[in-house]
Amino acid sequence: MDVGSIFDLAGLRPLNQAHLIKLPTASGQDVLRGFNMHTTAIQVPKTLLAPECNNQATNKACVIGIWSTAERRALTIRATGSVTASGDWVQVSRLGNPLVNEVVIDLARKDIFNAIPPTADAAALDRVLTPELASLIPVLYPG
Repeated sequence: MDVGSIFDLAGLRPLNQAHLIKLPTASGQDVLRGFNMHTTAIQVPKTLLAPECNNQATNKACVIGIWSTAERRALTIRATGSVTASGDWVQVSRLGNPLVNEVVIDLARKDIFNAIPPTADAAALDRVLTPELASLIPVLYPG
């Protein structure tokens, strides 16, 4: 996943010469190489998760939503040689649909989006329905 490139004005390294701001064309980079990845996988019969599902893609009863969060203490004090955390645990990141926060949500609302549960997603619905990146692509990659 070449996340770093997409954050540079929606740059896509192999297509850099087509970008409004010309950069050298390059291969994409696996920016996660060498990092540990954590996966939690469970196997549950579909009939238990979506008993009303009839295996038709358009049936909303077949949709299974998931999300996860990362939390940390409200206060972290860093000093030479020590880190002290205290206070309540607060949600600082969430994931359900990969890259929604990274690509769809505008910069001004990223921290807010990371702090809310899916039940409050209406706060970002406008960005999901009309992502900023979608309007930038024709400008950044003219023609």
